[in-house]
Amino acid sequence: MKEFSINSREDISAFFVYLINDLDLSFHPDNPFYDYVNQDGGITFTLDESDYLESILELCFVWCHRNDEDIYELALHAFIEVHKPQLD
Repeated sequence: MKEFSINSREDISAFFVYLINDLDLSFHPDNPFYDYVNQDGGITFTLDESDYLESILELCFVWCHRNDEDIYELALHAFIEVHKPQLD
């Protein structure tokens, strides 16, 4: 699993793009990583992986709150960035 530090809007965007593109998630900031399931109905992430991703997401929420940014808007922009070639 890739390491992330969250210190900027760009860091958050890179994390969200990683989730959407590299991990192939239908990501939404309100969905706990513990709840993701694969096509077979099994869990997508181990408990440790979920804990790690949740901790990074919490840092994203904190950074957005402190910097008056909308986390949902950033997630939408990441989704568009990943899927733009398919949308054109």
